[in-house]
Amino acid sequence: MKSQSDIRPLLTIVKAVAVVAAFILPGVRSMGQNQPPLQITSPADGTRVSPGQTITVVVTAAPGNSFSLVGLLGEDPLGTDQVATAPPFQFSLTIPATIAAARKYAIFASGATAPGQGVESDPISLDVEPSVPIKSLRVQPSQINFRSAGEQIPLTVTGTFSDGSTMDVTESSLISYSSSDTRIATVDNNGVVTAGGAGTTGILVKYGDRLVPVPVSVHAIFAGTPGSPDCQGKSVSALAQHYGGLAAAAKALGYSSVQALHDAIAAYCGR
Repeated sequence: MKSQSDIRPLLTIVKAVAVVAAFILPGVRSMGQNQPPLQITSPADGTRVSPGQTITVVVTAAPGNSFSLVGLLGEDPLGTDQVATAPPFQFSLTIPATIAAARKYAIFASGATAPGQGVESDPISLDVEPSVPIKSLRVQPSQINFRSAGEQIPLTVTGTFSDGSTMDVTESSLISYSSSDTRIATVDNNGVVTAGGAGTTGILVKYGDRLVPVPVSVHAIFAGTPGSPDCQGKSVSALAQHYGGLAAAAKALGYSSVQALHDAIAAYCGR
């Protein structure tokens, strides 16, 4: 059995091979092999795992391929310092109990075939999700006020679970986002909300049996029509009249100066 002092130099070699493999692998694949030279055969891509769980990862070499060492690398924090020097290439991987976010994480294998040469497997994803029921869901920001169409704000969703643990579930495979009126605001699968037309609507965030609504308002604060010749003049006049001057308008709308307000109007009008 190799000691830790023996393994760490090998791990450095494997990591270096992973970089080289990005350039070598396309050439290796083009040699007519139907099966990749190196692949993760267990667990299956997309396997769901939970914090604190330990799994066995099996890496298989295609017939006719020989590797002097194979390492398992992963997206932080799923990296490992394990190296295998002979088949079967098996690795024990523990999902950190304190992993911060529930989402999919990529892992891949890298193998050395000769000094300075090697290949890298296709990555697979591990879907990290808590194994205990959701207790409560918190969404930030709790409400959104857009100033104009096209603005975007990302949501951050935190789940508190029955064991008292908390996780960022914003990109969880179990979360869903929807808009009550897509004409006013839309939301993508990662929780990024985009303003549309003026009005009010709600974004619904659902995880497990928890549903949180996020009120959304889109305000048409500029009176001009984008692209029209009088857009800037009309917008400036309307703001000055409504707020009793541009300085008051800039302050009320959160702009640092009158010039910043002018710049925003120019950008809105398309000039």
